[in-house]
Amino acid sequence: MNTPNNKRRQESRNRMESAFVQLLQSHEPEELTVTDLCRAAQVNRTTFYANYNDLKDLALSVHQRFEAELQGSYEEDDTVSSWRDVGFLKLFQHIYDNQIFYRTYFKLGLGDRLSFSGMDEKLLKAYSGRHAGYHKEFFRSGMVAVIKMWLNSGCSQSPEEMSRIVGDEYHGRKRLF
Repeated sequence: MNTPNNKRRQESRNRMESAFVQLLQSHEPEELTVTDLCRAAQVNRTTFYANYNDLKDLALSVHQRFEAELQGSYEEDDTVSSWRDVGFLKLFQHIYDNQIFYRTYFKLGLGDRLSFSGMDEKLLKAYSGRHAGYHKEFFRSGMVAVIKMWLNSGCSQSPEEMSRIVGDEYHGRKRLF
């Protein structure tokens, strides 16, 4: 019986997600077809459609998996000082370790969905008042731009250096993190 969480189904999903990310390294998203993906993942089309509605649904699944992994790395760190001290480092280390995924993430236009695990609440506390949403958006947009720039440079700076660059920017303004 093919239950939603059985081992075989999860293995198929993992193969399809991995093949999807790999295919996007040499193809634009609009060039990919379900047939290409199934061939690369060595699964049948029926297996694909048993798991996903379409390639966008697959992209969303990949996105959710990596977001959950990133957020999981912050679960033990919920103090304000943890972001200033290690939060940026964890973020940049995760990006460094998963460069292919993040390049794919931005290639798919999902960069606006990038979540900075726990920072939203801290930003709203640091910038309380009617303009807090603007500060939050400024931070998010700036972080996305910095991450894209770093990825485009081939992650030429270390995660530690990137953490210091961003940390210095926010540490010197208003002790947010």
